[in-house]
Order: sequence, then structure tokens, then C-alpha cells
Amino acid sequence: MSVALLFPGQGSQHSGAIAALPDHPQARRTLDEARHCLGLSKLRDLDSAAALTTSDNAQLQLLIVAVATARSIIADASSPAFVAGHSTGAISAAVICGALTFSEALAVVRERGELMRSLFATGFGMLALNRVPLRQSLSLVAENSEPNDPLYVAIINAPDQIVAAGTDTAVTRIEAHSAGAGRRLNVAAPSHCPLMAPVTDMLLTCLKPIPSRVVTATYISNRSARAVSRSTDVLDDLAQSASHTVQWADAMALLYELGVTLAIETGPGDILTGLVQRNAPAIRATSVATTRFSDVTYLMQREA
Repeated sequence: MSVALLFPGQGSQHSGAIAALPDHPQARRTLDEARHCLGLSKLRDLDSAAALTTSDNAQLQLLIVAVATARSIIADASSPAFVAGHSTGAISAAVICGALTFSEALAVVRERGELMRSLFATGFGMLALNRVPLRQSLSLVAENSEPNDPLYVAIINAPDQIVAAGTDTAVTRIEAHSAGAGRRLNVAAPSHCPLMAPVTDMLLTCLKPIPSRVVTATYISNRSARAVSRSTDVLDDLAQSASHTVQWADAMALLYELGVTLAIETGPGDILTGLVQRNAPAIRATSVATTRFSDVTYLMQREA
């Protein structure tokens, strides 16, 4: 029996998520670190709906909430055997497995988010295709991509759910041809596709000075859905996955193959909990957003 902690990506953020953190010493420690790095006023702003309309603020809030929650769970239960982060949630996973410090992660997320906002202020988007067989979804993306209006498969969440990314016109085109299965996401940047190559280049430069460290939990790669145990490989995945498809369905299947029996989503939502149930139903999945904190730690103590 083993436990995986899961860290959600952009789309799970919501106002008040920082205020809703458990009253726990590790949560308070994390908030103190965030205040030191970002400033008190910035931390307050990150909990407002207005601030969360930008990618950099949304990603910072998700990082703070995920790390504070994971540290609190670990302090009251035990360390996970595995960590996996969906999209930008991979940065939180890198902190918890020891490849990044929290202060390093805050700096990386801030710079990553600001670059994404400057590159993709308008004209791009993402769309989820839900309850559509994978082969049909891949065909829809290919049929609605044009040289000047490209569309890419950004995330494979489940055998019947993908996320496409590209120009606004391409996203509008596939939405019109999806027979009601397409849902545009509240994400401005075309994440996890070749359009994000400048972000990968920036991350490779930003992460290069970070020293090699001992990884305390096995990290599941976004790009390859492989188990990673070297911190340098974790950092490479953080950079490369920005411009490559996220293989989340395969990652969840791998957790089952590796013997994971419990997956805990660190919040602030429960999207990943549902995806575990769709990809690996034998794994018990729960989220701190829908389960009492004391019950989460009890489950982890029992399964670890």
C-alpha cells in the first residue's frame, strides 16, 4: 500500500482558497515564507477574484495552497511515496519531493506566469473535449488546425477527455464542430503546446542554477508519465512539459501499476480526484476540498 499526493493546475483556483487553509503550524509557516517572498499586500491580493483573472496570480495561489496543505498533511501523517502535479501543479509536486525549495518555486511561478501573460495577453485559448473517445478527439483537433490558426492536443486527461490549445479562431472552430462536447476554459495562454517554446527556454535558463538534491518521493512526469527519482529530471520535466502534451491519463494508470492505493488531492478543488476515478478506479481518491482535514490525515496514516 502507498499514497500519492496530487497537485492541481490552473482552473482549480478560486477566491478565498488561502483563507480556507487549515489552521496548522505548517500552513502558517508556508504563508510566512510567501509573505517574505511576495509581500503581505501581494499575498492578500492573491485571494481575490479580481487578482485571479491573471495566469501569474492564479498559479501563485495554487502553489501556496498546495504546498501549505501538503506540508500540513505530511506533518500529521507521513510522507507520500509519490507526487504528481497536473500542469503548473507539477511545480508544487517538485517542492514536496525536494527538487525545489518553496522560495525557488515562488520565483519560478512568478516569472513563468508573467512571461505567459506578456506573450499571450490576447488571441489564444484552451478548450476541453469531454466524453469524446480519444481517437475522435485527436481527429477533431487535426481537422480544425490550420497553418495560421494552429490547434494542438495540450492535455490527455482521460481516454474520453482531452484539452486542446491554440489560437482563439482555432478554438472557436473546434468548439463549433464538437457537437456540444467542447467547453472553453478560463485560461488565456495556449499551454502545453509548441507555442509555449519560449516559456520552456526561459524555464531551462531559470532552473539551470538549481543544485541537484535528494528526492524524497517519486515524481511522476507530466511529459512522459514516467516515474522520476532524480531532481535534475524533475526540473527538466518542469521546463519541457510547458511546451509538450501532458500525459495525465497515463500518469494515473502508472500510479496504479506502481501500487498506489490512495491518492490525495491537495486542493483547492477536486478535479484530479474525479480524473483518478476515471483512469484508475481501484485507487481510492479524495480531496481536502471535500473531505475534513482530520479524515484525510487518518486515511493517509492508514494507507502509508
